[in-house]
Amino acid sequence: MKKTKITKSIVRFFVAAICIVTAFTTSAFAGYSNSDFNVDSPKLGRSGYTGTQTKATTNRSGHIHFDYVGADYKVDCRLRDTGDKTEGAWVKDCTDGTDKNLASRASHASGDKMCVRIDNKLTTPVDVNSYGNWRSDV
Repeated sequence: MKKTKITKSIVRFFVAAICIVTAFTTSAFAGYSNSDFNVDSPKLGRSGYTGTQTKATTNRSGHIHFDYVGADYKVDCRLRDTGDKTEGAWVKDCTDGTDKNLASRASHASGDKMCVRIDNKLTTPVDVNSYGNWRSDV
């Protein structure tokens, strides 16, 4: 009886340990996976935002690929921390096929929730749709 009780305790310990390690591993590398986006950026220089990802590595650049930017317009984008609202440098004049790294900031730390801000040009008189994929870490 005593041997069975010890064996069950050991099994429970290892199952719990595996669950904890899996949880941390999954969230730690979320930033290395591509997420699709489909964003409408409102006319006259306003912003649209992608969904969020959890940053895996502090101050590591992200990446974006635009499959499509509507009607031959251009948009600008930057990596954004949804918590403290700090942003990386602009990537300007994105069009169909643009494939660029997104600069991060030293304050963009592992575990932060990140998104991409996609801005319409100030002179664009219509909402512009864009879609593609992005990730918070390269």
